[in-house]
Amino acid sequence: MKRLMSVLAALALLVPGGLATADDHVADLYVQYTYLGSARARSCPAAMWKVVSCTRSIGAGCGAAVSPKDELATGRTKRDGSLPGPTIAAAKGVISEMRGTKMKAAKGRALVMMAPVAVLLSLAGCGNGGDAQELHDGEVWRVNCDAGETIAGALSQALANDTIAISGMCQERVVVNKDGITLDGGGSAVIDGGDGGSPVILVKGRQNVTIKGVTVRNGLIGLHADGGAAVELDNVTAQDNLLTADRSNDSDGSGVVVSRGSTAMLRGGRISGNQGKAGLIVTSGSTVVASGLTVENNALQGIGVYKNSFVELRDCLVRGRHERYAIQVWSRSAAELSGVTSTGNAGDGLAVSSDSYVDLEEGTITDNGGRGVLAQRGVYVEIADSTITGNATDLDVSTLSRIGWEATAIDTIDCDDSVLTFLDAACPE
Repeated sequence: MKRLMSVLAALALLVPGGLATADDHVADLYVQYTYLGSARARSCPAAMWKVVSCTRSIGAGCGAAVSPKDELATGRTKRDGSLPGPTIAAAKGVISEMRGTKMKAAKGRALVMMAPVAVLLSLAGCGNGGDAQELHDGEVWRVNCDAGETIAGALSQALANDTIAISGMCQERVVVNKDGITLDGGGSAVIDGGDGGSPVILVKGRQNVTIKGVTVRNGLIGLHADGGAAVELDNVTAQDNLLTADRSNDSDGSGVVVSRGSTAMLRGGRISGNQGKAGLIVTSGSTVVASGLTVENNALQGIGVYKNSFVELRDCLVRGRHERYAIQVWSRSAAELSGVTSTGNAGDGLAVSSDSYVDLEEGTITDNGGRGVLAQRGVYVEIADSTITGNATDLDVSTLSRIGWEATAIDTIDCDDSVLTFLDAACPE
């Protein structure tokens, strides 16, 4: 059965003078990604995404705005196996919308150097090709942890498309080692890692995994999607995960980590009280879309987006402790923030650095102990219909960054001489 697959993409490159058409006008850029994967018995394979078409309103050749040498371009070739075509060396990339695609080019004298490409599966299922086979219909395995039953025991018997319905307090660490598995805690089950040295739930390289209605706590990480995994989290709580003395990396002690080319969709839920670097970490070419998520009172950061990764946050709340940053977007990463509130954090409300891109719309960044928005080291930030007030400094922009805003309340602004502004933005004299 054919299923609709969605795509998110972020593309960008910097050149002086903006995007020039044949007649020197700014043009729109469109890129279409299509899913070419197939369903196989009992499992959904890793996605095969390839650039199959694109159009743009300028006369030169058509192709993705990434260089073949960029690791994120690997595998994204045309249907005939050739490279995507000439690099569009003058495109300022923006985050595309779900299905697709529209990438608007920005006017201006200089644009941010960035080329992240992030692809998110909708997780609704796998598209089917000519070799598709009938999938297992799915069974429900009931696990009552209070009666001594274990999730691991049910997983050993489950097949793809099966659901493990969990109740009670589960004292174990779970490795999801099969595609198409659903863990359903019914809104009350708790999985406790027992102060252990590994994630409470680990999904490594597995596809179409759904986890819902469960609390994960007291692990090295609450939930870790790694190595090309594709997961969906519905109303999951990740709390009180631990930073041990012998930690091996910066992800330790975090609530949810999505790493190494993995994708995750988060609906609702809460990430709180985690002792490590951040409540939610998205890193190393990974992609997250979250809606209605609350992130609060984690130790150093609320949400961290690092190393060519992408997030879309819709109607999310980040508040409380967060001693460094409520939201950090760093190292050629990108974020689209809509209806996001960042308030009452100890550190900065939103920090963007190192050739990254952020689009903030209808946001509220108020009453943070640090800066409201920090933009530094060659970033591109666009803000609309937002409120950024009551912070130690509302806006701090520096080091060859570019920022623009409209219909936005900002009280205090600090810019250095290298900053470029657009829309209604203006740095104080």
